[in-house]
Amino acid sequence: MIGRLFLLSAFPATWLDGNCSFSTAMIAGLCTFGILLVVDSGRGIRTLPSTIMARFMLGVWLFIFVLFYLFGNKASGRSYFTFADCFVVGFWVTVAITLFFWAVFWLGTFLVSSDPEYQRWRQAGGHYFWDTLPRILNPDSDLIRRGGFAEPTYSSFVPPADWRFQCPKCGSRVQHAVDVCWNCNYGADGDSTAYFDRYGR
Repeated sequence: MIGRLFLLSAFPATWLDGNCSFSTAMIAGLCTFGILLVVDSGRGIRTLPSTIMARFMLGVWLFIFVLFYLFGNKASGRSYFTFADCFVVGFWVTVAITLFFWAVFWLGTFLVSSDPEYQRWRQAGGHYFWDTLPRILNPDSDLIRRGGFAEPTYSSFVPPADWRFQCPKCGSRVQHAVDVCWNCNYGADGDSTAYFDRYGR
């Protein structure tokens, strides 16, 4: 929610700067809020796209603000650009950069769209753009990025980070795609149907 509010704050800033009417700012803000709800849907335990976008926007906005402040001054020392100007410009620059990279990744998916592993990853909530961003923007673990699910809180034993699979019952990391779970003992009765459903044969 904080990420959404940060992104939507560009619209009242535009109105306060006199660049649009209040009703226009409200309508644009509500439409953007609806788009963010759709983009965030289905992400499950993963970091929400609006949060990632807000981090990205904040970084770009800070860069643009400093750039304008340092190189956009008059001889009197006053800036050409107001605070709202810097905010709005940073917002639209961020939108343009995000759309560019999103388009590049979207086109790249055609190369792997028929891969069964990629299809399973998409069904688990993985995304070709959000889950491939650097960790400074998306702090999700490699397990989550590969289509994993929430893990339980480990106490006595913490499975190694290179265990790439998860128990379909309790979510604990396990070593093999089809395994007997060390935490809840799932699979000990010989029924590995849930493993096969999740990881294939």
